[in-house]
Amino acid sequence: MKGASPINKTRQDLQSGDHRSPIQNKLSANEAWLRDTFQACEDVQIKSLILPTKQAPRSVLLVYCPGVCKVDLINQQVIPSLGRVLQTIVPETSNQERVIAAWQYSSVQSVKVLEEVIAPVFEGKVAVLINGVATAFLLDVADLPNREPSETNSEVSVKGPRDGFTEELSVNIALVRKRLKTNSLRTEYFRLGTRSQTQVALLYIEDIARPESIKEVREKLNKIDAESIYSSTQIEERIISAKFSIFPQMDYTGRPDYVVESVLKGRFVLIIDGVPTSLIAPCNLFLMLKAAEDMHTNYIYASFERILRIIGLFVAVLLPGFYVAITSYHQDQIPLSLLATLLLARKGIPFTIPLEAFLMLLLFELFREAGVRLPSKIGQTLAVVGGLIIGDAAIRSGIASPSLLVVAGTTAVTTFTLINQSLAGAVSILRLLIMILSSFLGLFGFFVGMFVIYVYMANIRSFGISYLTPVSAFSWKDFFLFFMREPQARVWKRPEFLHPLDATKEGSADDET
Repeated sequence: MKGASPINKTRQDLQSGDHRSPIQNKLSANEAWLRDTFQACEDVQIKSLILPTKQAPRSVLLVYCPGVCKVDLINQQVIPSLGRVLQTIVPETSNQERVIAAWQYSSVQSVKVLEEVIAPVFEGKVAVLINGVATAFLLDVADLPNREPSETNSEVSVKGPRDGFTEELSVNIALVRKRLKTNSLRTEYFRLGTRSQTQVALLYIEDIARPESIKEVREKLNKIDAESIYSSTQIEERIISAKFSIFPQMDYTGRPDYVVESVLKGRFVLIIDGVPTSLIAPCNLFLMLKAAEDMHTNYIYASFERILRIIGLFVAVLLPGFYVAITSYHQDQIPLSLLATLLLARKGIPFTIPLEAFLMLLLFELFREAGVRLPSKIGQTLAVVGGLIIGDAAIRSGIASPSLLVVAGTTAVTTFTLINQSLAGAVSILRLLIMILSSFLGLFGFFVGMFVIYVYMANIRSFGISYLTPVSAFSWKDFFLFFMREPQARVWKRPEFLHPLDATKEGSADDET
């Protein structure tokens, strides 16, 4: 496939290339190496066979892992076909292409090095080694544990499709291919992790995506040197620019329709084998406030929801700090009637306002963490009932004031409007930072915290794109589209800040070439 990247070499290949073990013509030497390698892997079967041929009986070695492959297929198809394959192996005329063709099997690979047999065996392939042939043949008989595509739990679908990603890489790519039947959708494979040998797929549309972004992510993936990769976060933290940033620099989704929408706008997507979510980049702050369901909702209501999320982000970060600053240092700015209500509600409270606010927010974070870790039904009950009971008890016992509980509850609700949970975690930290500054410096500390956060975000770049786009690289059209969703009949241009090769969305512009 055009644009496909070669699979990464493992650490042993890079550091010990001269000590790799080529496959020998003598089968006994290969068998000894394989049995020594797999001696502690009792789930791996090494079966030695002697099959008759026209010339003389020939030894054959089969290596496979019954837990991840179809043993019946090996017994019913692979072994019976060995007789036909052995007839093609004549020392004077045999070649690798003839042997592969003789298998009459849909998927046959050949390798010349014994180390290259290990990972395929655990992927569900059966390795066939023949005496007198310095090549191992890999046949795909995989039967890996998997599940059917189902609705993702983290992104609720009301009108949209419900076939979410699974842990199987090929299934996830097929879900995207089902929606984008074009040869311009490129798929590049990388193998990461010297032990885990995890496959990662890079998806993008060749005539839309910005070439510099694709080149950058390809180079960063090739430079990853890790023992094992089993999480999307492991990859994200290795390829982002600001590696110690609390802000997520790649979006994630478990919905293939959102992946299609992203690549059509000029972004690229990383799908990791064994992970039911994909990574999306380049990413900015406002992308993480969008929901996959927006494209399946009326544009007026979708725009209204998007504005609510943006308001929710600011309220979740700023409200506790503003409350602490205004009630602790700037009481003269509060209307007298409201001030009287606040002072009356705080009568008998033994804690200062900053300490009281800190305790309430800490309690909220504990409830949220408990709700996430417990089973879904129990967690929801704990978050609601527990919050009501403890909140009421805190007021009755004089530990907290009703006004502060209203602030904490409003903060909790606005935090739940955030779709990206990585962003929600960053919001919790920033909220605490601003509240601490407000506790010591009042409104001055509040605005200093806002300024520091803004400058910090302005310096973050995600694969060449500013994190605060379209505010930093200002464009009226892009700025408007981050707050509003246009009717589909009027959406005919891609976002300018992504610098797509094909800026239009007209049907004639997307024809296959």
